[in-house]
Amino acid sequence: MATRSPVAEIDAHLDRGDQLAQAGDSRSATTFYQAALQAAAQIRVDARLAQRLAFAQRFVQQRAADFRQALDRAVGGFVSDDPVAA
Repeated sequence: MATRSPVAEIDAHLDRGDQLAQAGDSRSATTFYQAALQAAAQIRVDARLAQRLAFAQRFVQQRAADFRQALDRAVGGFVSDDPVAA
């Protein structure tokens, strides 16, 4: 069985991330986008792939911001009496 080229592998991760994002599964989409971004860090990419990776990066960053906001809302005014946590 032939292995895919790094670019084909990155495209496959991005394609799956796109499918999952469109289906509303942002958590799984984030996983595939992160895999694509990690793999792309090891190679030079062309403009087409760079554009797709930029979208993936923005998606991941937005999901992280969304998570931080949800966490902040969930813990609201919580004040820890643990000096290490403060």
